[in-house]
Amino acid sequence: MKLMSPSYTGRRKAAWLAAAVLALSLMTGCGNDEAAPAPGTENNGQQGGTTQGGGTADTAKEGQQGDTAAQKPAEKVSLAQITYSDADRKGIADVAKIQELAKVYVPQQGTADEKFDQVGGGQKQVTLKYAKMSIIESASEIKPAGTVEKEENVTLKQGSGKFVTVGGQDTLYFKMEDTFIALQSAKGLSRAELQAIAETMAPL
Repeated sequence: MKLMSPSYTGRRKAAWLAAAVLALSLMTGCGNDEAAPAPGTENNGQQGGTTQGGGTADTAKEGQQGDTAAQKPAEKVSLAQITYSDADRKGIADVAKIQELAKVYVPQQGTADEKFDQVGGGQKQVTLKYAKMSIIESASEIKPAGTVEKEENVTLKQGSGKFVTVGGQDTLYFKMEDTFIALQSAKGLSRAELQAIAETMAPL
């Protein structure tokens, strides 16, 4: 039996150890490759988050636009023709003459079922009463009777006007040529309705 030299045995052990270390390294490397995320996964995840965030922002903007539109709804005002008999026109003209009002104006349209009721006068003013509203006209400026709670300027087709609130009731003040006019409603007409009616005012 041939004996191997010690140097030869040592070389074999060294080679065996090197092979074992190499195999262990390969196994460890394979484990790391399996655990590593696929290329681009992390970035894709971030992109997905950005897209969701953008969608949320767009939704918020749409909500804000909806709120703005809801705050300022466009009120539709439907008006109907107001008819005046010859007796109505004569009565209004007679009172205007007594109150020294050179030109009196009457609304041509009002809300549904609106109609002229009666005319009165006093203190250089003419008062026209309707089913849902009343109108005061004068050659002199008409001032609110009571403590003014709020004022708001408005633009009418015939010029500027002003809503004045006294005792919780709104009155629209405006002027047509030399006639001062105050229009109000104790029957719940809205500001938009009063403004629309005022824009139909025409000489008697």
